[in-house]
Amino acid sequence: MSKPIAALLLFALAFPTAAQLVPEDAEPEKVADGYQFTEGPAAIGSKIVFTDIPASKILIFDPETGETKPFIEDTRHTNGLLFHRGLLYGCSHGRRAVVAYTKPGEEPRILCDTLPKDNPDDEPIRFNSPNDLAIDSTDGIYFTDPRYGSRDDMETDVEGVYYFRQAIKGQHDELVPGREGLFHRIDGGLGRPNGIALSPDESILYVADNAANWIYAYDIKEPGQVENKRPFARINRGGGGGSDGMCVDKRGRLYATGHGKVWVFEPTGELVATIDVGPATTNCTFGEDGKTLYITANKGLYRITLDTDAPLEHAEADKD
Repeated sequence: MSKPIAALLLFALAFPTAAQLVPEDAEPEKVADGYQFTEGPAAIGSKIVFTDIPASKILIFDPETGETKPFIEDTRHTNGLLFHRGLLYGCSHGRRAVVAYTKPGEEPRILCDTLPKDNPDDEPIRFNSPNDLAIDSTDGIYFTDPRYGSRDDMETDVEGVYYFRQAIKGQHDELVPGREGLFHRIDGGLGRPNGIALSPDESILYVADNAANWIYAYDIKEPGQVENKRPFARINRGGGGGSDGMCVDKRGRLYATGHGKVWVFEPTGELVATIDVGPATTNCTFGEDGKTLYITANKGLYRITLDTDAPLEHAEADKD
């Protein structure tokens, strides 16, 4: 057997799931373009919202018409988004807060914009710049709080991961702050926490440390309580910056953006596939079909349809 053929066979054996998960002829398709810097895709029914951070806008893409339109203006540079129980949640850089929109055109409600207090008499300390979020089935919000850009106005030297529990009553028009003990820091020992995601059964929390180029996994004992922090995976074989936004599919695979690609890992941390997008990838989410992956990258929005029903198989790890 010739060396080139043997090498191809070894590559195919190393990535058996990639051929199943990513159809042979599938390529990322650009569906929206011309924005300044896109981030934070989230599904609202069949549509996808995403942010243009410098322009302080949230856009909405309709797959049926192929049109993208403004959805919310003057977001104060919102980044990560997530739609949950009729509300659109966001991480507003300008407000240094986690917010919730009840409807377009109205000011969002500020859910939290200062660090948890050890003492009720302490002066409030503002967050750095909430970046991305994940919400569990109890309506608790896990979110990251790094600082990119100027660090002159930071009020804390911790770039942390937090959990905030809220109660939602009635028709989502009454947002009641969480009771004492339901708002706390989960981890203050990361360099620059960024992307965050929950496993489908909410037993594992994933957090990307962009500074260290590690994605960490935590076991969730109960909502907002984690243990057994451990390195899970890294992108680009540890070279350069780490992952940005992340999401999971219905089988628990983790999709991490960075270096112009989407890096797909099994729940074991083993690499399944890489999806080459080209422009700098910033975040990703699945549409309502659970198969169409939407990816924000540089100035555009992309999509690719995957076979997320494909069984999980071992692949070559990317932890070197």
